[in-house]
Amino acid sequence: MVKTTVIGNYPKIPGFGEAKLRKSLHELDKGALSREQLEMVIREVTLESIIEQEIAGIDIITDGQIRWQDEVTYIMGALSGAELNGLVRFFDTNTYYRMPIIKNKVCYKGKILTSDYILAKENSKKEVKAVLTGAYTLAKLSENKFYKSVEAGFCFDIAGALNQEIRALADAGAKHIQINEPYLTYSQNWADKELVLQLFAKAFEGINARKWLVTYLGDLESIEAFARAADVVGIDFVEGKRNLELLRNANIPGGKSLCLGIVNARNTNTEQFGEVSEIIQAGIEKVGADNLYLSPNTGLDYLPREKALDKMKTLVGICKQSQQLVSQSQ
Repeated sequence: MVKTTVIGNYPKIPGFGEAKLRKSLHELDKGALSREQLEMVIREVTLESIIEQEIAGIDIITDGQIRWQDEVTYIMGALSGAELNGLVRFFDTNTYYRMPIIKNKVCYKGKILTSDYILAKENSKKEVKAVLTGAYTLAKLSENKFYKSVEAGFCFDIAGALNQEIRALADAGAKHIQINEPYLTYSQNWADKELVLQLFAKAFEGINARKWLVTYLGDLESIEAFARAADVVGIDFVEGKRNLELLRNANIPGGKSLCLGIVNARNTNTEQFGEVSEIIQAGIEKVGADNLYLSPNTGLDYLPREKALDKMKTLVGICKQSQQLVSQSQ
């Protein structure tokens, strides 16, 4: 049957009530809070995000990425060779990241996401998916002052570091591991398609887990090529205005899965089943209901906490209504 999932991050700060994580970070900066006390708050907010995903009825959840400062900093800041600089806008969103400046060879220093994954796994009744930003996006959103070019070594060193992190996640029990590559679909630079596929293969080299490749903020050309590389391909049907046409024309290999981003994670409007039923029907026809996931089109961190919960409940409701389409296709 069709299942639901989320793309990655979850709002750290509620729309109402105490913004305890923000308050704690300010107190840490002032020296009024210890690192150990901050860790307790991060744990508490992480567990809140897990509980709310479960309340909504999401089938495959994430840890909410509560510890992440942004899509880039948390990973690149943990690798050697990169120094974090000033704030830069993350694509066309109202969020920012700290630009990594690459001054030396990028290398893996140690586990980054594993403790967050274990915390979620040990405190959830649902399957937990680990999520990483992909090497291509990380490289493109960095300033390279060391390598001869982005493609010559730099991207592959990041992918090699991600591979070591993914190995640690798989060793910790992660069965679903997702790499996000929004830069490709946002930039529409299809000359780099083969590079993205090579980096994805490098990151998952020797890994026994369900491999997710998720894109958002634009159309995904050559869907079948990405489906050959990944077990699950995520497609944004909110920002990607041509993606329904591209999906219909795609030849998806047997046994592969799709994740359809049908709920807008960047506004508070409530989607109706009729608005997305055509997309869901196309997904069922391509891969079958058992190989189909429904999700927000991107992370939910752009929304107030209460609206993010509403969006997930809307998604689960749409998923339940999609069973009628399954019956019609049989």
